[in-house]
Amino acid sequence: MTFDHTEGRKSMKPNEWNLSRFCTKIGINVVGGASKLLKNFILSHKPERIISFADKAWSNGELYQKLGFNILSESKPNYKYVIDKKRVNKQKFKRSKLLAEGFKSDLSESDIMLARGIYKIWDCGQIKFQKEF
Repeated sequence: MTFDHTEGRKSMKPNEWNLSRFCTKIGINVVGGASKLLKNFILSHKPERIISFADKAWSNGELYQKLGFNILSESKPNYKYVIDKKRVNKQKFKRSKLLAEGFKSDLSESDIMLARGIYKIWDCGQIKFQKEF
């Protein structure tokens, strides 16, 4: 279980945390492991708020609810572009930036990127969770 101070693209207050990762080794199950790790973190860091995100492609967020988190919001599916076998955020390819590079103004962002041979990959959205103290 790891934590940081970023909420999306913005920094969080020093006493607010993002539970950024929780994973287990395949085939290994420690009963109550997530609860014990979170409890230790809370005792040692005394946070006012912890947030986390569940990727709906992999999880319905049941673990967060068991840990006492509440659902704050749910996002719709979103996309990134695939360039050189890597996912790249769509913000780098806003239509205004593409037009400034000289692409035709009658084309959409999607049309320009497709003409360049760059394809979208869609996710399933995310669920944002929060636990306040």
